[in-house]
Formats: sequence, C-alpha cells, structure tokens
Amino acid sequence: MLGKLSTCSHLNGNLNGLKFASILTSVTLLAANKQSFLGSLSDFGLPNNANVFGVFANCDWAVNVRFASNSKFYVYQIANVSHDAVFTLNFIVAYK
Repeated sequence: MLGKLSTCSHLNGNLNGLKFASILTSVTLLAANKQSFLGSLSDFGLPNNANVFGVFANCDWAVNVRFASNSKFYVYQIANVSHDAVFTLNFIVAYK
C-alpha cells in the first residue's frame, strides 16, 4: 500500500444500532499480487472492538474489499491487473 488518505465520515441513519463509515484511501495494486493490505479498524478511525457486518466497495477497478478475522481490511483483485496501479478507493463499512 502506498500513502493512506484515511478519511472516515459517519453517515446519517441508524438501522437497529448499525453505523456506517465511508472510508477513502489510496491503494496500490501490484500486477504480481492478488491482495493488498489497507489497514486496521483504528487506522480508519473505527473502534477497535467494532463488530463489522459488511464492507461495500465503490470503485471502477475490479476489486473487492474484505474485512479479515485479524481486524484488518484487505483489497483483492477480482481480475488481474496488467501493470502496477495506484488509485483512490472509497468503501463503506457497516458496523456496531
């Protein structure tokens, strides 16, 4: 991962206590690697004990953002990239 733009904004609305955070960050996809580390809960201003219910990526690239059991976010290539690429990724986290 290249420099992080770690922006977190909490959206209005509450669905049975569920909160939403919009996260904007910079990510580097390497042609030789299917996975890139984005950061942990605290890196994006979320509580370390947050219970994450879903992660939704909004990106033109063929990637998926996943929250792993080690409390860290990863981006996975859905399709191979032909060359290393740096881009800005926006994703939404639903958590309690």
